[in-house]
Order: sequence, then C-alpha cells, then structure tokens
Amino acid sequence: MQLNLDEVMPFVIGYLIQFEKFGQAELAYVHRHFAPIRERQLRMNSGMWDHTSSMKELARLIPSGVLGFYNCAEVTEIVAFPPDEVPANVFTIIVAEERTDDLCAPARFLNSERLRIGGLRGWMFGVMQYRIAINVLPSLLDTCNEQHQWKGSGHPLAVAALTALPTAFVPADSARHVPLNGVLKNNFWNGSHILEWADTTKATFAPFFDNSPLLQDLSDQVQQCVPISLAALSDRLGNIIVQLPVHVLLARFAGVRATGGIAVEMDWHPKATVRPVRASVESRRDGTVVACGSAPIQAGHTPLPVTLPRGSFQAVIWDDTYELILAAKGESAFINTIGMTSQISSPEPRVFTIPVDGGTPDPQRIGVMSQGVTNYVGDLPEKVPPWTDRRIFRDELSALKAQKRFVQYRPDVTDPATERKQALEDIRYLIGQHGEEAAWLWDPYLSGKDILETLFFCSRSGSDLRGLTAAETIDGTPRPNFVTSEGAVLEANKGNCHGLRLEYRAKIGPAGWRFHDRFLIFPRTRQGAKAWSLGKSVNSLGTTHHILQEVSDGELVMHAFLELWDQLTGAQHLVWKTP
Repeated sequence: MQLNLDEVMPFVIGYLIQFEKFGQAELAYVHRHFAPIRERQLRMNSGMWDHTSSMKELARLIPSGVLGFYNCAEVTEIVAFPPDEVPANVFTIIVAEERTDDLCAPARFLNSERLRIGGLRGWMFGVMQYRIAINVLPSLLDTCNEQHQWKGSGHPLAVAALTALPTAFVPADSARHVPLNGVLKNNFWNGSHILEWADTTKATFAPFFDNSPLLQDLSDQVQQCVPISLAALSDRLGNIIVQLPVHVLLARFAGVRATGGIAVEMDWHPKATVRPVRASVESRRDGTVVACGSAPIQAGHTPLPVTLPRGSFQAVIWDDTYELILAAKGESAFINTIGMTSQISSPEPRVFTIPVDGGTPDPQRIGVMSQGVTNYVGDLPEKVPPWTDRRIFRDELSALKAQKRFVQYRPDVTDPATERKQALEDIRYLIGQHGEEAAWLWDPYLSGKDILETLFFCSRSGSDLRGLTAAETIDGTPRPNFVTSEGAVLEANKGNCHGLRLEYRAKIGPAGWRFHDRFLIFPRTRQGAKAWSLGKSVNSLGTTHHILQEVSDGELVMHAFLELWDQLTGAQHLVWKTP
C-alpha cells in the first residue's frame, strides 16, 4: 500500500478535531500548517502535477535534516542496447544516501558480460551502478526532462518523454507486501518518499509485453547483479525513480500487552534537530473504524491514547514542521497468542494393501497420530460470535460470483441444458470483460466447436485470441485426422471473420509436453495477467459439478502457456488461423 499526502491529510486533520474546543485559534493552526498540503493535494487531483511540481518537492525534501542527511546518491541503471540503436533506459533508481567515503564512485557494470535473452535477437543488457553528489541531482533531472536523455554516468541514456508523477510514500512491508519494495533499496525501516518520472507509452519495450517470459528472463538475470525484480513491476519499465529514505529518525510501533494498546518507540538521528512530531493509528473492521488515536510523541517510549481490538491496524508519524510523513506502517498486527499443538503417536500402525494388476498386493503401514491438544502462550483466543464473519463470507461469495471469480455449477438432472448455457455465458462474459487485448484458451480437449462457442464471441477487434489443445486421447493415443477435421469445422463456420485475429494450435508428436488443466487466460489486462481455472473442458462446462475460479497468479499461468505455445511452431501443430 502506498501512502501520499492526499490520503494522509484527512487522517491527520481528523485527529486535530479531537480538541475539546475547535475555535478560531485551532482553525488558524490548521490553515497555517496544512494549507501547503492542500495546495499540493489540489494539484495532484486536478492533473496539474508536472516536472516543475516534482522538482519543487525534491527541493523541499532533500535539504539536510528534513528526511535525512544526504550527501550523495547511488544510481543503478538497467540499460538496454537494442540492435542499431542508442542505449536506452530500462529502469533507473536513484537512492539518496549519507556516506563518509566514495561520494562520487565512477560508473561500472555489475555484470561481467552483457546480458542476453533468448528470443530477443540482437538485444543486449547491462546493469550499471555509480554515485553522484546529491547537489547535482536536480540539474540532471532537469536535463533529462528537456533533452530526453539521462546523463548521470556521463554516458547519455535515451529515455522517453517522461511524465512526472505526484510524490508518494512507500512504507516497509508488513502484513502485506508493497509491490514497489521489489525495486526500492533496503526499504525496511521507516519507509521512503519517492519521486517518479514515468514512460507512459513504453514503445521501446513492446517485445516484453508481447512475450512476457522475456521480461522474466531479464528480471532473473538482473537479480543476479542487484535485488531489483522487474518482472513483478512491468509498469515501471522506462521509468526513473528517486528514493528518499527517512533517516532523520527511527521509529517502530509496539503493542502494550497490559492495556491492549499501542506505543511508539522513537529516537532521533544524532545530527537531527528535535521538532514536533505526531503519531496517528487506526484500526478498521468490516469497513468501519473501530479504534483510532493520535498524540505528540518524543524520543523514547510514548503510549498512544487508543486500545486496539484484535486485528490489523495502520499508523503514520507526521512531521508538523515540514508537513510530511516521517514513517508509516501498512496493514499490520501484533502476535498476542501462540498456539502449540502436541500429538501422540499410536504404537499400532494402520496396515492395508494396494492392489496390483496381475501381482501381489502392495502392503502399506501408516503411522497414526492421536488428536492434538492445543496449549496457548499469551492471551487466550477471543470467543467472538461468528455472525459477522459469516455475513462477510456470504457477501464476499456473492461478489465473487457476480464477478465470475468463483462460480459453482450444479446442474439439475431434470434440466442440465440451463447450467450448460449459463456456464458458456459466463465464459463469454469474462472474455468481454478482460479480453480487450488478448484471450487464450488452454484445454486438452478444445475443439473447433468449443472455439466457435467461446473465443468467436470476443467483441474486441484485433484482440489476440489463441486456442491450445492436445490432439490425443487421455492415454496419449493420437486422435486421427484431428487437424483436418477440427480445421474444417472452423473453416465451414467462420463467417466473415470481421475483426477476428485467432490462432488454434495442437500438441502433436514429440514437441512440447502433455497437459491436463484447463485455463482461460487474459495476458494483458490493466491489472496485469489474469487467469481462470475452468474446472472442466469447454465441451462439458456446466454438465456436471465443477468450479470456475480466478487463480491467484495469472502471470505464472500465462508464462506456462507461452512456454508450451512457443514449442508448437511447426506446420503440423497449426489447426486453423484467421486469414
């Protein structure tokens, strides 16, 4: 979760309203301290944010003592060397640091040999790292904006016309992983402010979006040099990020077991000038705020005026002087109870046999454990009536069903056709919702008729439609004349193919490997790759009980599909393709 000023300002002002008398003096306080934030907020919301806005923020944040005591910046560039083109920026991160030596380390490649990716002929890559003085950073960013070149290393790197994004605050990972931490450096403690300039077209990187395993390959090789996970953040390709870690203080939130409350343990940097800071914490459940509190904090241990119920909380440390976040904690929870279960092994095993065709049954001995007894260390688990949890589960299940993210099909034996019709309509709904750029069906029994009943219903002109099947029976026996017969079905029923871009391949012969699972894959949605497990082959959807559900990592399913697809490129594998 990212926090920016737009999100934090109402949260902080809400706690100011806890004053017993909120009169003219308090209103003046709010105006004086939060008017600059409101101005930045309005610029963000109105689309007025630009390079000048980011440079003003940089000038506000990097002075010594505001967030840290920066005197240099470490720059890591992932560089592409396209065939017959100038070197281009794949991703650059600039991390502000405080160092006592090597303030301006020369540029060097961290890879001993140029990185190469199979399937991307002629391209080479490298990971370059160096340091620059912090005071030259603004001029380098201005030059980059004006000339579309990043010149930090002294070797110009081509960049697109970048768009400045509003500043954001990235907390350390907690109960939930923050995706940007996959590319930030050592964002373990208070968190970091980031300024980002984005390549919004990403035209240079089209090969990576057309064939995402290429990006995974590059990411794997880059991670052998630096801990930057590009594959998980393809939306950052071509971008430049400035990371400003908060070092002016070190803070952590700790549970107070005796009261069920929370406290802040904080200490200032030895060079820091102590100034007023405030901690705010809140806990939410079921869309409601169930606890909140805020108080000024000082060095050492400061309890906050709040009692947290069991569950998660979020917290922020706010700087009243500079109007900015000095620490934030994403959704987190404290461990109040640890349960330890002990089990006793029975001296007598379970003995049975497994029959073997034409042979002696195979004997088995399985150790049997008694039912466990659980002992708790800490507070005993609360005995909370389950009615709210049950209602939340029902609501979530209804929402998942409406979005086709989890649907059960239970056909009525007296009317099986109704559930079959509904199942096909659900597949067509998903293709309509997510198939704007591409939709791929992966099913070992996918037929020409199945494709006509599903992918042909994609209303998006030019969408990349693919079908992948196996031209063999369940025991691996080839199905005779499969390509001819299924291709003929499509050819006879294809109509005018208006706006249709479809290719249908089959696993035939030794190439590739046998497969069993059935998936509907959308490789390029606004949220990244998505995939649904069908539960049954398309030809029998809705005919017996099965579950249609979205899988947790569509990217991995997409990569598996492409890995097999790219091995079935022979003429014998092509069943049918739009003219």
